[in-house]
Amino acid sequence: MAAEVTTVLFDLDETLCEYIRSGVERLAEAFERADVEPYFTYDEYVREVNEVGGTESDIRRRESCFVKLARKKGFDESIGLRVADAYEALTDYTEMQLLPDAEQVLDTLADQYQLGLVTNGGPDTQSPKIDALDIRERFDTIILAGYETAAKPHPEPFQQALSEFDATKEQTVYIGNSLSSDIVGANKYGLQSVWKPHARSLDDVNPTAKPTSSSVEIPDYQIDSLQDLTERPWQSE
Repeated sequence: MAAEVTTVLFDLDETLCEYIRSGVERLAEAFERADVEPYFTYDEYVREVNEVGGTESDIRRRESCFVKLARKKGFDESIGLRVADAYEALTDYTEMQLLPDAEQVLDTLADQYQLGLVTNGGPDTQSPKIDALDIRERFDTIILAGYETAAKPHPEPFQQALSEFDATKEQTVYIGNSLSSDIVGANKYGLQSVWKPHARSLDDVNPTAKPTSSSVEIPDYQIDSLQDLTERPWQSE
């Protein structure tokens, strides 16, 4: 008999909320402001930054990634710094909006489960978002992965979250939009995974349709909207 779920963990960006202006839009404008021909895509940036850990700020980590990508493409590091400065000037971490039904779903699930937030990013970027959205008090624990722990998909942030709860892996569900960090991370650690694709997500491809997909990329459940969580898909079996 499957263990009863007692704990539900969420990703933040593009799972519960989104920037009013997407990262893709801001990066395109940053290249324009810096008067630099685009030399990498937002997809390439995210994949690069997810591999970088440590306790440095997200802003410094972004600078490092922009510089590293500049070097890879044969540009001087000053080009990367120029684009990074322009991107930061265009980014307001309080200009966030909750996705439809996010508040209702969090309220509904809080009546039955312990709730946690496990998000990649440090306090300089994630704390302003959480406070602007006024959702800090909705979670029993908040883990800033990539700052307090290794970044997802590393198991450490999930392990840290469970240490805050009286729950086992089998009793825990993780909900996220990214196959590469959320679903792979949750699956490898042994949590039940729920994939909620987002229109802006970089890897929004049905994993079961990809012939090269490994088992760790395939979520236990897939939902179309946060509202679907009120049906508690993990109880359907």
